[in-house]
Amino acid sequence: MMRWIACLTALVVVVNAARADSALDARYFDERGRAHYAQGDFAEALRAFLQAHRIAPSSATLFNVGLTAQLSGEPQLAWSSFEAYLTAPPRDDGDTVQRAEALTRQEATAAHLAILTITSDPPGARVYVDRVEYGVRGVTPVRVAVLPGAHRVTLHAERHTSGSVEVTCEQGTRQAVALTLAPRLGSVTFEGVPSDAGLLLRRDDGVVAEVRPGTHELPVGRYEARLVSSTLTATPVFFRVVEGAESRARLVVRQAHVAVGRLVVRSTPDATLSIDGTPRATTPVVLTDVPVGQHHVTLSAPGYAPWEQDVRIDADGATSLSVQLRPRPRRAQRPDGKADRYSRRTPRVVMRWYKCERDRPSSRAATAARPSAARSAASITSR
Repeated sequence: MMRWIACLTALVVVVNAARADSALDARYFDERGRAHYAQGDFAEALRAFLQAHRIAPSSATLFNVGLTAQLSGEPQLAWSSFEAYLTAPPRDDGDTVQRAEALTRQEATAAHLAILTITSDPPGARVYVDRVEYGVRGVTPVRVAVLPGAHRVTLHAERHTSGSVEVTCEQGTRQAVALTLAPRLGSVTFEGVPSDAGLLLRRDDGVVAEVRPGTHELPVGRYEARLVSSTLTATPVFFRVVEGAESRARLVVRQAHVAVGRLVVRSTPDATLSIDGTPRATTPVVLTDVPVGQHHVTLSAPGYAPWEQDVRIDADGATSLSVQLRPRPRRAQRPDGKADRYSRRTPRVVMRWYKCERDRPSSRAATAARPSAARSAASITSR
C-alpha cells in the first residue's frame, strides 16, 4: 500500500513540475519577446510571442502577437490575432483602452487585406482556406482575413457533406460567403409500434426529435428511440443510422399495466434469442420487460442446432437460462471438398472390397483351374 502511495505522490510531483516548466517556458519566451521589441527587432519579438502563446495561450499574448506582426509587415497574422483578442472575453483588470487600440490597428491592417464573413447552414462548420493542411481558420459564423487574389473556402461539418467555393478577393474589400451543407442521410424503419403512438428520438449529440411510426430518413449517427403513449410502454431501443443504408428498429410494445419479469440468458456460443418467434437480443443478455406468463424461447447460432423451450416468467422475479448449444452433425467430405453421400464407414468398406478383389485369383486362372479340379473329382469317384 505504501508503495502505491509513493508512486501516486511521485506522479503528482511530476505533473506539477511539468506545469511549472510550462509556465517558466512561457515566461522565458515572453521576456525574450519584450526584449526584442525594446530593441526594435519586431520579427524576433513576433517569434518569441508566438512561442509563448503556444505554451500558455492568453489574450495579453494575442495582443502582443498582433502588434509585433503589424510592425514586422505581417498584416494577415496581425488582423487574425487582433480578431481573436477582440472576440475573447475581456480581462478582469479592465483592458478597455487596449481593446480600442486593437480595434484601430485591426482596421488599419484590413486596408491591405480582404475580409471574408463566412456563414453556413447549419452553423458550426469548420472553415479551411485554400488547403486543409493549413488548419482550421475558425468555426462558422466567422470572419477571416485573406490576401488579395483567388482562394478556395472549404467547410466541414459533422453528419454533413463538405462544401467548397472559389472566391476572388480584392484588396480592402469585404465579402460574404454562405454555404449550405447537405446532411448525410440513412433510413430506418420502426417495427412493432402502433400507428397511434409516437416515438421520441435522441441522437448521440443531444438532438431530440419526435416522429411517427414508419420509415424515416435521418442524419447518420447513433440514436435512442422511446415510445410516447399514455396506454402503452416499451423498453427503449438503440440503433445506428448509416449513410445510404436501410436499418430497422423493433420495439416490443405492451400495455402499460401488464406485469413484467426478468429473463437472464447465457449460452455457449453466443446466440440469437427469440421470444415467441420475435428476435429480441444476442446472448448474454438480461431482459427486464418480458410479460408475465408462458413464453416459447429459442436460441439459434450458425453451425449449431437450435435450442427451444417453454419458459414461465413470474412477476418481479428473474428466470435464468444457461444453455450449451450442440454443433450440427457434419457430413463426410470428399477430397475435392464436396459432401459425400455415403457415411464415414463407406471408405473402409470400399477399401475392404478392393482388398478382397486383389486377393482373388484372376478370371483366367480360375478358368484354367476348373478342369483339373473336375478330373481330380472323377478319379476319386472311380476308385
